[in-house]
Amino acid sequence: MNIKKFLPGALFLWISATSVFSQEPAKNEPAVTDKKDDSSFEVKALIQVRMVTGQAKSGYATPLPTGTAYTNKTTQNDFQGADFNFRRLRLAANYQMAKWVGSTLDLKVENLIVQKTPVTDVPGSTTLQEAIVKIGGIQEAVIWFKPGFMGTTIKMGQFKLPFSRELSSSSTNHIFAEPSFVTNLIQENDIGLYLVFQPLELIGGNMSKKLDVMLSYTNGDGAADAGNGAKRAEFSSTAAPLAKLLNWRIQINPFGGLVKDGKEADWKDGEEIFSESPLWSIGVAGAYITGYEGSNTIFTTGKSLSAHTIDTTFFGYGVYVNGEYTFTSGSYVKAYQTWQASLGYAFDIGSMKLMPVVRYNYQQYDVNSNGTVEDTEKLTSIWVGANLFAIKHNLKFQLFYNINQNNVSFKDSTKPLGKDVLYFMIQSAFGKKV
Repeated sequence: MNIKKFLPGALFLWISATSVFSQEPAKNEPAVTDKKDDSSFEVKALIQVRMVTGQAKSGYATPLPTGTAYTNKTTQNDFQGADFNFRRLRLAANYQMAKWVGSTLDLKVENLIVQKTPVTDVPGSTTLQEAIVKIGGIQEAVIWFKPGFMGTTIKMGQFKLPFSRELSSSSTNHIFAEPSFVTNLIQENDIGLYLVFQPLELIGGNMSKKLDVMLSYTNGDGAADAGNGAKRAEFSSTAAPLAKLLNWRIQINPFGGLVKDGKEADWKDGEEIFSESPLWSIGVAGAYITGYEGSNTIFTTGKSLSAHTIDTTFFGYGVYVNGEYTFTSGSYVKAYQTWQASLGYAFDIGSMKLMPVVRYNYQQYDVNSNGTVEDTEKLTSIWVGANLFAIKHNLKFQLFYNINQNNVSFKDSTKPLGKDVLYFMIQSAFGKKV
């Protein structure tokens, strides 16, 4: 089957079917000339201001004097400097032209700020990286359609890919200061077609929010070139003919979605921690690419490639549990595997919530393609910290310590101890719908 021809055709049939089945039966009633205006306009913004300081070689420490090599006994440049910066500056607008159609534009303003980054890979280096990578400022730019059947939404444009749970969710709602390793494999955004629907709506009752099915068919090279806002995929790290990417994701929500204003809403990660009743979500996803004619860091050259992920989020009785496992498959893949496990507990402090959390990350892949995953090809990371939700995610304070090491650090005392980093971040999210 030629997937390039099949998927666009399937989406066309889906649009046609939903348009037919969602129409209301004709009624013998007088024509109504005054129709309700379903149009609306919403503006949203997100500001994340962070302070970061770190151990030597982390990129957030005072550089050593020229000609001085870093050793385990060198401490004068550990946690001696602090970097104040914008982690995220987002500005988004959503225009709903009618009940069934609208458009969204979400800008990554932080990518439009020109900055110089310290070079830390060379011991003793105090130079700055003068070349600025053009990342671009678009997070999402779509025209969307909602036919009114089975909770269907169809998007055309640039959007978040339905693969990793953490990257599929809103960055406003992230529990940790930075994403886990499991998000490194597939790019966050791409350009193409997207479909999500809730088939259990056909059963009726309260079943509709318990199953989400997502599909996308995109360029496969990320929202890249000069950059529309996302990194290139690990699938394709050099300039070469595009290879289309097919993504799918199935999400099961046994207890449904979060109840807001007496109505059950769609599942949205990060919102479950404000629920008075337990909520649980289980997800599986896949990504497939074919025909690429270049080399890359994760895969060998010019072969069909695939990646899969399994994840879950649970919150109940104050306990937060989250985990995700991602892996590649096929005889031409470099044994890429990564997983993370997170645990937290939320305390009520008046109208606020204090939530201590911890996360363990692990990543490995056969970089040199020798058939063995060596110690230098394994990476571990531990996040320990807490969130203070002053006004839910609208005003949030995050303090985290990140221990970032590989196995060599534990076995060889001559190696640097790691790249430990201390984060403090303040977030404000706000918006207005008219």
